Amino acid sequence: MDADTGTLAALHAFTDTLALPSFVLSCDANGTIRFQHLNRAHFRSIGIPTESVRGKTPHECLPARVADTVLKNYATCMLTARAHEYEELLDLGGEEMWWHTTLSPILDEGGTVTGIVGIALDITARKARDFRRTQSESAMKTLNDELALFTSMTAHDVRGPLTKIAALTELTLDGFEDMGDNKRNMIESMQQVADGTLRHVDGILGYAAALRLGASEKATIDFGHMCRDIAAVVDPEATMSIRSPEAVIDGEAVVLQMILRNLVENAMRYGRSRLEIAVVETGAARLRFSVADDGPGFIGGAEAFARKMNLRQVSRGNRGFGLAAVAHLVESRGGTTWLDEPSFETGATICFGLPGRIVWEEKESDLLRMRVAAR
Repeated sequence: MDADTGTLAALHAFTDTLALPSFVLSCDANGTIRFQHLNRAHFRSIGIPTESVRGKTPHECLPARVADTVLKNYATCMLTARAHEYEELLDLGGEEMWWHTTLSPILDEGGTVTGIVGIALDITARKARDFRRTQSESAMKTLNDELALFTSMTAHDVRGPLTKIAALTELTLDGFEDMGDNKRNMIESMQQVADGTLRHVDGILGYAAALRLGASEKATIDFGHMCRDIAAVVDPEATMSIRSPEAVIDGEAVVLQMILRNLVENAMRYGRSRLEIAVVETGAARLRFSVADDGPGFIGGAEAFARKMNLRQVSRGNRGFGLAAVAHLVESRGGTTWLDEPSFETGATICFGLPGRIVWEEKESDLLRMRVAAR
Protein backbone atom coordinates (compact mmCIF):
# COMPACT_ATOMS: atom_id res chain seq x y z
CA MET A 1 0.00 0.00 0.00
CA ASP A 2 1.31 3.47 -0.83
CA ALA A 3 1.65 6.11 1.82
CA ASP A 4 -1.56 8.20 1.72
CA THR A 5 -1.52 11.72 0.31
CA GLY A 6 -2.16 13.34 3.70
CA THR A 7 0.72 11.53 5.34
CA LEU A 8 3.11 12.47 2.53
CA ALA A 9 2.03 16.12 2.62
CA ALA A 10 2.60 16.23 6.37
CA LEU A 11 6.05 14.67 5.96
CA HIS A 12 6.94 17.15 3.22
CA ALA A 13 6.01 20.05 5.47
CA PHE A 14 7.88 18.54 8.41
CA THR A 15 11.12 17.91 6.51
CA ASP A 16 11.08 21.48 5.17
CA THR A 17 11.43 22.69 8.77
CA LEU A 18 14.64 20.67 9.23
CA ALA A 19 18.04 22.33 8.82
CA LEU A 20 19.62 19.07 7.62
CA PRO A 21 19.18 17.78 4.05
CA SER A 22 16.19 15.42 4.16
CA PHE A 23 14.06 13.48 1.71
CA VAL A 24 10.87 11.43 1.60
CA LEU A 25 10.41 8.20 -0.38
CA SER A 26 7.27 6.18 -1.09
CA CYS A 27 7.16 2.36 -1.24
CA ASP A 28 4.29 0.75 -3.14
CA ALA A 29 2.83 -2.75 -2.77
CA ASN A 30 5.20 -4.09 -5.44
CA GLY A 31 8.24 -2.85 -3.55
CA THR A 32 8.90 0.02 -5.97
CA ILE A 33 10.60 2.96 -4.26
CA ARG A 34 10.09 6.50 -5.56
CA PHE A 35 11.27 9.95 -4.54
CA GLN A 36 8.48 12.18 -3.26
CA HIS A 37 10.19 15.19 -1.72
CA LEU A 38 13.59 16.80 -1.18
CA ASN A 39 13.55 19.48 1.49
CA ARG A 40 14.93 23.01 1.14
CA ALA A 41 18.18 22.19 2.92
CA HIS A 42 18.71 19.31 0.47
CA PHE A 43 18.27 21.72 -2.46
CA ARG A 44 20.73 24.20 -0.93
CA SER A 45 23.33 21.45 -0.49
CA ILE A 46 23.07 19.74 -3.88
CA GLY A 47 20.99 22.02 -6.08
CA ILE A 48 18.54 19.35 -7.25
CA PRO A 49 14.94 20.66 -7.13
CA THR A 50 12.30 18.34 -5.70
CA GLU A 51 10.17 18.75 -8.86
CA SER A 52 12.85 17.03 -10.96
CA VAL A 53 12.66 13.78 -8.96
CA ARG A 54 9.12 13.65 -7.54
CA GLY A 55 7.39 10.39 -8.44
CA LYS A 56 10.49 8.93 -10.04
CA THR A 57 12.47 5.85 -9.09
CA PRO A 58 16.22 6.26 -8.49
CA HIS A 59 16.96 4.72 -11.90
CA GLU A 60 14.69 7.26 -13.60
CA CYS A 61 16.52 10.31 -12.28
CA LEU A 62 20.05 9.25 -11.28
CA PRO A 63 23.03 7.74 -13.13
CA ALA A 64 22.71 3.96 -13.23
CA ARG A 65 25.52 3.15 -10.81
CA VAL A 66 24.46 5.86 -8.34
CA ALA A 67 20.88 4.57 -8.51
CA ASP A 68 22.09 1.04 -7.76
CA THR A 69 23.97 2.04 -4.63
CA VAL A 70 21.27 4.32 -3.13
CA LEU A 71 18.50 1.83 -3.94
CA LYS A 72 20.39 -0.92 -2.11
CA ASN A 73 20.21 1.16 1.08
CA TYR A 74 16.56 2.12 0.58
CA ALA A 75 15.63 -1.53 -0.03
CA THR A 76 17.43 -2.57 3.17
CA CYS A 77 15.31 -0.15 5.19
CA MET A 78 12.11 -1.28 3.43
CA LEU A 79 12.77 -5.04 3.77
CA THR A 80 13.86 -4.89 7.42
CA ALA A 81 11.27 -2.25 8.45
CA ARG A 82 13.99 -0.80 10.68
CA ALA A 83 16.07 2.36 10.76
CA HIS A 84 19.17 2.06 8.58
CA GLU A 85 22.24 4.23 9.23
CA TYR A 86 25.32 4.42 7.00
CA GLU A 87 27.98 6.61 5.40
CA GLU A 88 28.02 7.05 1.64
CA LEU A 89 30.03 8.82 -1.04
CA LEU A 90 27.89 10.37 -3.76
CA ASP A 91 28.41 12.64 -6.76
CA LEU A 92 24.96 14.13 -7.41
CA GLY A 93 25.65 17.75 -8.32
CA GLY A 94 29.02 17.48 -10.04
CA GLU A 95 30.88 17.38 -6.73
CA GLU A 96 31.83 14.40 -4.59
CA MET A 97 30.28 14.60 -1.15
CA TRP A 98 30.27 12.30 1.87
CA TRP A 99 27.01 11.85 3.78
CA HIS A 100 26.04 10.22 7.05
CA THR A 101 22.49 9.13 6.24
CA THR A 102 19.76 7.77 8.49
CA LEU A 103 16.69 6.14 6.93
CA SER A 104 13.54 5.69 9.02
CA PRO A 105 10.61 3.56 7.75
CA ILE A 106 7.03 4.80 7.65
CA LEU A 107 4.68 1.98 8.69
CA ASP A 108 0.95 1.59 8.16
CA GLU A 109 -1.34 0.06 10.78
CA GLY A 110 -0.47 -3.44 9.58
CA GLY A 111 3.29 -2.86 9.95
CA THR A 112 3.94 -2.59 6.20
CA VAL A 113 6.54 -0.06 5.09
CA THR A 114 4.79 2.52 2.92
CA GLY A 115 7.50 5.15 2.87
CA ILE A 116 10.91 6.20 4.11
CA VAL A 117 12.22 9.44 5.59
CA GLY A 118 15.93 10.08 5.12
CA ILE A 119 18.08 12.64 6.95
CA ALA A 120 21.61 13.27 5.71
CA LEU A 121 24.52 15.00 7.42
CA ASP A 122 27.27 16.40 5.19
CA ILE A 123 30.54 14.90 6.52
CA THR A 124 32.72 15.77 3.51
CA ALA A 125 35.03 18.06 5.48
CA ARG A 126 35.50 15.46 8.21
CA LYS A 127 36.29 12.74 5.68
CA ALA A 128 38.81 15.01 3.95
CA ARG A 129 40.54 15.54 7.30
CA ASP A 130 40.53 11.78 7.90
CA PHE A 131 42.16 11.13 4.52
CA ARG A 132 44.80 13.84 5.06
CA ARG A 133 45.55 12.55 8.55
CA THR A 134 45.91 8.99 7.27
CA GLN A 135 48.37 10.07 4.58
CA SER A 136 50.33 12.14 7.10
CA GLU A 137 50.36 9.26 9.58
CA SER A 138 51.62 6.93 6.87
CA ALA A 139 54.49 9.27 5.98
CA MET A 140 55.29 9.92 9.63
CA LYS A 141 55.21 6.22 10.45
CA THR A 142 57.75 5.53 7.71
CA LEU A 143 60.05 8.26 9.00
CA ASN A 144 59.65 7.06 12.58
CA ASP A 145 60.32 3.47 11.56
CA GLU A 146 63.49 4.52 9.73
CA LEU A 147 64.60 6.59 12.74
CA ALA A 148 63.76 3.73 15.10
CA LEU A 149 65.73 1.30 12.91
CA PHE A 150 68.76 3.63 12.80
CA THR A 151 68.56 4.24 16.56
CA SER A 152 68.23 0.53 17.29
CA MET A 153 71.15 -0.41 15.03
CA THR A 154 73.37 2.28 16.56
CA ALA A 155 72.40 1.28 20.09
CA HIS A 156 73.08 -2.39 19.35
CA ASP A 157 76.45 -1.50 17.81
CA VAL A 158 77.41 0.39 20.97
CA ARG A 159 75.94 -2.23 23.31
CA GLY A 160 78.24 -5.01 22.08
CA PRO A 161 81.59 -3.38 22.97
CA LEU A 162 80.18 -2.03 26.24
CA THR A 163 79.04 -5.51 27.25
CA LYS A 164 82.56 -6.82 26.55
CA ILE A 165 84.10 -4.03 28.61
CA ALA A 166 81.75 -4.80 31.53
CA ALA A 167 82.59 -8.51 31.31
CA LEU A 168 86.37 -7.88 31.11
CA THR A 169 86.32 -5.56 34.12
CA GLU A 170 84.42 -8.19 36.11
CA LEU A 171 86.99 -10.85 35.15
CA THR A 172 89.85 -8.49 35.99
CA LEU A 173 88.43 -7.73 39.42
CA ASP A 174 88.01 -11.44 40.20
CA GLY A 175 90.96 -12.20 42.46
CA PHE A 176 92.59 -8.83 41.79
CA GLU A 177 94.95 -7.62 44.53
CA ASP A 178 95.44 -3.90 44.89
CA MET A 179 99.15 -3.06 45.21
CA GLY A 180 98.39 0.36 46.67
CA ASP A 181 98.48 2.13 43.31
CA ASN A 182 94.66 2.72 43.20
CA LYS A 183 94.25 0.55 40.09
CA ARG A 184 91.34 -1.35 41.63
CA ASN A 185 89.37 1.89 42.00
CA MET A 186 90.12 2.73 38.38
CA ILE A 187 88.85 -0.67 37.19
CA GLU A 188 85.74 -0.38 39.36
CA SER A 189 85.10 3.09 37.89
CA MET A 190 85.36 1.59 34.39
CA GLN A 191 82.84 -1.06 35.37
CA GLN A 192 80.42 1.55 36.73
CA VAL A 193 80.70 3.64 33.57
CA ALA A 194 80.09 0.56 31.40
CA ASP A 195 77.07 -0.54 33.47
CA GLY A 196 75.60 2.98 33.49
CA THR A 197 76.07 3.36 29.74
CA LEU A 198 74.45 -0.03 29.13
CA ARG A 199 71.39 1.11 31.09
CA HIS A 200 71.31 4.26 29.00
CA VAL A 201 71.52 2.20 25.80
CA ASP A 202 68.62 0.05 27.01
CA GLY A 203 66.64 3.26 27.48
CA ILE A 204 67.45 4.32 23.91
CA LEU A 205 66.24 0.95 22.62
CA GLY A 206 62.99 1.40 24.54
CA TYR A 207 62.59 4.87 23.05
CA ALA A 208 63.19 3.48 19.57
CA ALA A 209 60.43 0.90 20.13
CA ALA A 210 58.08 3.66 21.29
CA LEU A 211 58.70 5.58 18.06
CA ARG A 212 56.92 2.91 16.05
CA LEU A 213 53.36 4.10 15.45
CA GLY A 214 50.58 1.58 15.76
CA ALA A 215 47.69 1.18 13.31
CA SER A 216 44.54 3.26 13.61
CA GLU A 217 41.56 1.93 15.50
CA LYS A 218 39.78 -0.94 13.77
CA ALA A 219 36.14 -0.63 12.78
CA THR A 220 33.40 -2.81 11.33
CA ILE A 221 33.19 -2.03 7.61
CA ASP A 222 30.34 -2.77 5.20
CA PHE A 223 32.74 -3.76 2.41
CA GLY A 224 30.01 -4.22 -0.19
CA HIS A 225 28.66 -0.75 0.52
CA MET A 226 32.16 0.75 0.26
CA CYS A 227 32.75 -0.92 -3.11
CA ARG A 228 29.37 0.23 -4.46
CA ASP A 229 30.04 3.82 -3.41
CA ILE A 230 33.44 3.80 -5.13
CA ALA A 231 31.97 2.23 -8.27
CA ALA A 232 29.18 4.83 -8.35
CA VAL A 233 31.71 7.67 -8.21
CA VAL A 234 34.28 6.36 -10.71
CA ASP A 235 31.69 4.89 -13.15
CA PRO A 236 28.31 6.55 -12.51
CA GLU A 237 26.83 5.54 -15.87
CA ALA A 238 27.82 1.86 -15.44
CA THR A 239 29.94 1.76 -18.59
CA MET A 240 31.92 -1.14 -17.14
CA SER A 241 30.79 -4.33 -15.43
CA ILE A 242 32.01 -4.07 -11.82
CA ARG A 243 31.67 -7.05 -9.49
CA SER A 244 32.26 -6.83 -5.75
CA PRO A 245 31.37 -9.07 -2.80
CA GLU A 246 28.73 -8.46 -0.15
CA ALA A 247 30.71 -8.74 3.06
CA VAL A 248 31.27 -7.09 6.43
CA ILE A 249 34.88 -6.96 7.61
CA ASP A 250 36.99 -5.61 10.46
CA GLY A 251 39.69 -3.17 9.43
CA GLU A 252 40.72 0.47 9.03
CA ALA A 253 37.93 2.10 7.01
CA VAL A 254 39.75 5.26 5.91
CA VAL A 255 42.90 3.39 4.86
CA LEU A 256 40.90 0.80 2.92
CA GLN A 257 38.78 3.50 1.23
CA MET A 258 41.90 5.33 0.03
CA ILE A 259 43.62 2.19 -1.27
CA LEU A 260 40.57 0.79 -3.05
CA ARG A 261 39.62 4.13 -4.57
CA ASN A 262 43.05 4.50 -6.16
CA LEU A 263 43.25 0.91 -7.40
CA VAL A 264 39.72 1.00 -8.85
CA GLU A 265 40.42 4.30 -10.62
CA ASN A 266 43.59 2.76 -12.05
CA ALA A 267 41.65 -0.33 -13.21
CA MET A 268 38.97 1.90 -14.78
CA ARG A 269 41.68 3.74 -16.67
CA TYR A 270 43.08 0.61 -18.30
CA GLY A 271 40.23 -1.90 -18.21
CA ARG A 272 38.08 -2.60 -21.25
CA SER A 273 34.74 -3.80 -19.94
CA ARG A 274 35.20 -5.75 -16.69
CA LEU A 275 36.48 -5.01 -13.21
CA GLU A 276 36.35 -7.21 -10.12
CA ILE A 277 37.00 -6.44 -6.44
CA ALA A 278 37.50 -9.36 -4.06
CA VAL A 279 38.44 -10.08 -0.45
CA VAL A 280 39.32 -13.39 1.21
CA GLU A 281 40.45 -14.25 4.71
CA THR A 282 43.88 -15.89 4.68
CA GLY A 283 44.10 -16.78 8.36
CA ALA A 284 45.93 -15.25 11.33
CA ALA A 285 43.64 -12.20 11.22
CA ARG A 286 44.79 -11.27 7.71
CA LEU A 287 42.78 -10.27 4.66
CA ARG A 288 43.79 -10.49 1.00
CA PHE A 289 42.18 -7.88 -1.26
CA SER A 290 42.40 -7.76 -5.05
CA VAL A 291 41.33 -5.41 -7.85
CA ALA A 292 41.36 -6.97 -11.31
CA ASP A 293 40.67 -5.54 -14.78
CA ASP A 294 40.58 -6.94 -18.32
CA GLY A 295 42.89 -4.33 -19.87
CA PRO A 296 46.25 -4.87 -21.60
CA GLY A 297 47.95 -5.85 -18.36
CA PHE A 298 50.98 -4.43 -16.59
CA ILE A 299 53.79 -3.84 -19.07
CA GLY A 300 56.95 -5.55 -17.83
CA GLY A 301 55.13 -7.96 -15.53
CA ALA A 302 55.67 -8.49 -11.82
CA GLU A 303 59.30 -7.28 -11.83
CA ALA A 304 58.40 -3.95 -13.42
CA PHE A 305 55.46 -3.65 -11.03
CA ALA A 306 57.77 -4.21 -8.05
CA ARG A 307 60.18 -1.53 -9.30
CA LYS A 308 57.31 0.92 -9.68
CA MET A 309 56.15 0.18 -6.15
CA ASN A 310 59.62 0.98 -4.83
CA LEU A 311 59.61 4.47 -6.40
CA ARG A 312 57.41 5.81 -3.61
CA GLN A 313 56.43 8.77 -5.77
CA VAL A 314 53.19 10.56 -4.95
CA SER A 315 51.39 11.97 -7.98
CA ARG A 316 50.16 15.56 -7.94
CA GLY A 317 46.83 14.90 -9.66
CA ASN A 318 43.48 16.11 -8.40
CA ARG A 319 42.58 12.63 -7.23
CA GLY A 320 44.63 9.69 -6.07
CA PHE A 321 48.26 9.46 -5.20
CA GLY A 322 49.66 6.73 -7.44
CA LEU A 323 50.28 3.01 -7.19
CA ALA A 324 53.62 3.46 -5.45
CA ALA A 325 51.99 5.49 -2.69
CA VAL A 326 49.27 2.83 -2.41
CA ALA A 327 51.98 0.26 -1.69
CA HIS A 328 53.56 2.69 0.75
CA LEU A 329 50.26 3.08 2.62
CA VAL A 330 49.73 -0.69 2.70
CA GLU A 331 53.23 -1.26 4.09
CA SER A 332 52.67 1.39 6.77
CA ARG A 333 49.88 -0.89 8.04
CA GLY A 334 52.07 -3.99 8.05
CA GLY A 335 50.86 -5.27 4.68
CA THR A 336 52.29 -6.03 1.24
CA THR A 337 51.29 -5.27 -2.35
CA TRP A 338 51.92 -7.53 -5.33
CA LEU A 339 50.87 -8.27 -8.91
CA ASP A 340 49.00 -11.56 -9.22
CA GLU A 341 47.99 -13.66 -12.22
CA PRO A 342 45.23 -12.03 -14.33
CA SER A 343 41.71 -12.86 -13.16
CA PHE A 344 40.44 -12.51 -16.74
CA GLU A 345 41.96 -13.64 -20.04
CA THR A 346 43.99 -10.43 -20.06
CA GLY A 347 44.57 -7.57 -17.67
CA ALA A 348 46.16 -6.93 -14.30
CA THR A 349 45.23 -8.15 -10.84
CA ILE A 350 46.74 -6.06 -8.05
CA CYS A 351 46.59 -7.63 -4.59
CA PHE A 352 47.35 -6.30 -1.14
CA GLY A 353 47.21 -7.81 2.31
CA LEU A 354 46.14 -6.07 5.50
CA PRO A 355 45.29 -7.05 9.07
CA GLY A 356 41.60 -7.83 9.48
CA ARG A 357 38.95 -10.52 9.30
CA ILE A 358 35.64 -11.23 7.59
CA VAL A 359 32.72 -10.82 10.00
CA TRP A 360 29.99 -11.81 7.53
CA GLU A 361 29.90 -12.81 3.89
CA GLU A 362 26.82 -13.23 1.71
CA LYS A 363 26.10 -16.83 0.74
CA GLU A 364 23.56 -18.31 -1.64
CA SER A 365 21.22 -18.96 1.30
CA ASP A 366 21.33 -15.27 2.18
CA LEU A 367 20.43 -14.31 -1.38
CA LEU A 368 17.50 -16.71 -1.39
CA ARG A 369 16.22 -15.37 1.92
CA MET A 370 16.38 -11.79 0.60
CA ARG A 371 14.43 -12.75 -2.53
CA VAL A 372 11.72 -14.43 -0.44
CA ALA A 373 11.53 -11.38 1.83
CA ALA A 374 11.24 -9.10 -1.20
CA ARG A 375 8.23 -11.07 -2.47
